[in-house]
Amino acid sequence: MAALTIGIYRKWLGPVPEDSKGKQLPKSLWPRKRRHNWLVRWVGTTGKKYGNVFKTNKEAKIFKLEMQSKLLSGRADKHRKIALH
Repeated sequence: MAALTIGIYRKWLGPVPEDSKGKQLPKSLWPRKRRHNWLVRWVGTTGKKYGNVFKTNKEAKIFKLEMQSKLLSGRADKHRKIALH
């Protein structure tokens, strides 16, 4: 899988939490108060976007390292089937 960049991001689950007055909490407090999973995203050589979702940040980082090692070893994408006319 050839990709230029591989990123790890939070995938927020559920609505934005509110305080006791009904106001939405600021983004700085979301990681502690809002449920989330971890999303690993990359773009293939054909321009198609790919992603995998993980429960923990550690799993996401391990997957990212595996993807980077494949990239550095020169392992390419699977070939698409084409018809010869």
